[in-house]
Amino acid sequence: MEKNNDVQLSVVPMSECFGTISSAELQLPDEIDEVRFYKKGMLVCKRLSKDSTKKHYGVYSYSGKVIVPIEFDGIILYETAIIVSKYNAIKVYSYSGECIILSSFTSIMLYENIIVTYATDQVGLYSYDGKCILPTKFSKLDFREEGIIVYKDDLCGFYSYEGKLIVPIEFDEITFEVNHWKNLSIIIVHKNDLCGSYTYDGKLIIPVEFDSIYVDFSDSELISVCKKDFYGLYSYEGKLIVPVEVKNFIFEENAIIVIGKNYLKGLYSYDGRLIVPAEYDEIELCPNAVITIKNDLSGAYSYDGNILVPCKYFDLFCTNEGNIKTKKTRTGRWVVHYIPH
Repeated sequence: MEKNNDVQLSVVPMSECFGTISSAELQLPDEIDEVRFYKKGMLVCKRLSKDSTKKHYGVYSYSGKVIVPIEFDGIILYETAIIVSKYNAIKVYSYSGECIILSSFTSIMLYENIIVTYATDQVGLYSYDGKCILPTKFSKLDFREEGIIVYKDDLCGFYSYEGKLIVPIEFDEITFEVNHWKNLSIIIVHKNDLCGSYTYDGKLIIPVEFDSIYVDFSDSELISVCKKDFYGLYSYEGKLIVPVEVKNFIFEENAIIVIGKNYLKGLYSYDGRLIVPAEYDEIELCPNAVITIKNDLSGAYSYDGNILVPCKYFDLFCTNEGNIKTKKTRTGRWVVHYIPH
């Protein structure tokens, strides 16, 4: 089942101005004409000349420390940081006075934990300590719980929120599948109508060669793949458990019954061992043996994949002691096959 894990980012609000006062009423440099009061500092401005209407802006702390020098055309104070602009270029300052984003951008959006940067039609991502998480070179960012889908040149990839590349930018689409019973999730990548799978640490566990991938099995930690109407199973570590040559699965407590071509049944262990080849009409699981039926005749395998009793008996059953009783005909006598325990 695809996981609906879109993340709605919360935009940081602008800081509220509490009032405006002339610099003459404060002990600030004479060059400052006006002061506006905000929660975390004072927005100050000065005219470039007595006759000029153009102003430059800066930010001071309430202790008189310069947070942003008075040299910018515009400043907006937000709750988490300060956006400044000069000659249509935009940067970001912290309230400690550090320019945390040195590069110039055409637009910047502040969110609670991240800063999104724009340069013409490209977008990137920074942290509030000034770390470039994603360079500003992508056409679109899609924020998810586990990370960020990035888009470039009509292809997409996947990054962590720490800036680690998890899925290379070479796929048509990226989706997410989750086993809600086991709380296990994988990344599904799509390319040319085929799909594969990555883990969240960047490991390709299923090659991109299948028609579909599905993970929501209630009691198994396995991934089902489909190719040309045949199915197989992988583990979350990328191990092939059942080859892609069966039509259906029945998940039992200690093994997997597979239904293959011509609806014949076989058996695999959960770690990928073939126990019984898919050539029987029916399979019954007993505590110490696997009963096989073909053409109305019965036999038995061990869970190690060894033939205990060949499939040639009219009737067969497992005893309470864990042995097997057989008879060759309807009226024949019962014979006990002692099974080592």
